[in-house]
Amino acid sequence: MSTHRHVLAAIDLDVSTGIVLDTAIQETLLRPGADLLVFYVFDYLGADFTATRQRADTDKTIEELKLRTQQALQAYATAHKDVVLPRAEVNMAVGRPAQEIVWAAAHFDVDLVVVGSHSRRGVGRFLMGSCSEKVARLAGCPVVVVREKSHDPRYKLAEIEPLCPECAETRASSGGAKLWCARHSEHHIRGHVYSSAGRSDAPGAWSSSTGT
Repeated sequence: MSTHRHVLAAIDLDVSTGIVLDTAIQETLLRPGADLLVFYVFDYLGADFTATRQRADTDKTIEELKLRTQQALQAYATAHKDVVLPRAEVNMAVGRPAQEIVWAAAHFDVDLVVVGSHSRRGVGRFLMGSCSEKVARLAGCPVVVVREKSHDPRYKLAEIEPLCPECAETRASSGGAKLWCARHSEHHIRGHVYSSAGRSDAPGAWSSSTGT
């Protein structure tokens, strides 16, 4: 195990890199004597990947990692006067990003992993399949998932509307045999909600179903 304290910034050189590095620098400064470890993973899946290509891409990527890290440190120093910047180093690996990040966290005995999340493909993908979710689940240390602030209304769940008064009257007058009023019976978004009213074999709790 490493005797140094580390904060690992897992970046993929996309638009989230800046906020990941900025957050990782802040977290490193909160831990006196800690170093900043910037980590990148090549996710190569093609069977035609060669050692020559790996070497060329590795050299190029290491230089870009150094440049992006230096730029982030300089920007942080400009925004925070008199700050003593942490020591920083860059590392990279080839493999599955989540697995390699978790391995690096264990190998360097890091105190914290900072990783970005920029998925806009649905809540299901973020919860079940994203790299950040896997790192948070598998890492043996705390994980901070960061993203740019964007309160985009397109990604908000629709508010649940209260029960329509006409629907309530229809249910009351029909003893639960009908759930929707004339307006909602044709256009209600939950068209496949069934009532068990009038069925002697139905569990009692079913008869209290109201729907919305």
